[in-house]
Amino acid sequence: MTWNFGSWLGASVLVFSNQLANRALGAYSDGRSCLRLNVAAEQGEHLTHEELKASYVVIRHNVRTYESAGVVEVVKGRTNAESTLKNFEAEQSPADRHEGWRYFLEKSTLKAGTDPAEATELRQAELERRETKATQDAESSNGGGFSR
Repeated sequence: MTWNFGSWLGASVLVFSNQLANRALGAYSDGRSCLRLNVAAEQGEHLTHEELKASYVVIRHNVRTYESAGVVEVVKGRTNAESTLKNFEAEQSPADRHEGWRYFLEKSTLKAGTDPAEATELRQAELERRETKATQDAESSNGGGFSR
């Protein structure tokens, strides 16, 4: 029997560090998100202060019909956002996924914990403002008309 002490030690340290981090932060983890973050850290990916403090919205949409079901949750920090996204995906029924429903993240200025219905309205208003501005900029850059 051959022992690979390095991989055993690495796995033990990884599990132990996840347990310490979860206790220190009072966080719950299904293990996969912590593993992903630790692997990302080992690969040199580090979260910036902005990514840790920014708000993110989890949005539900249909990839087949392009229908949006809107914001389902607003969370603080990329780590929490990715974990929340994974939870929504894990709880999703196979039939729902087969119909084309998916979740994605988007950075937002909304405050974490904002009511999803209110967040959806605010996000839609912001999208419309950006679209109007882009249209006005395009019209002014080509003399008021669209070029062909």
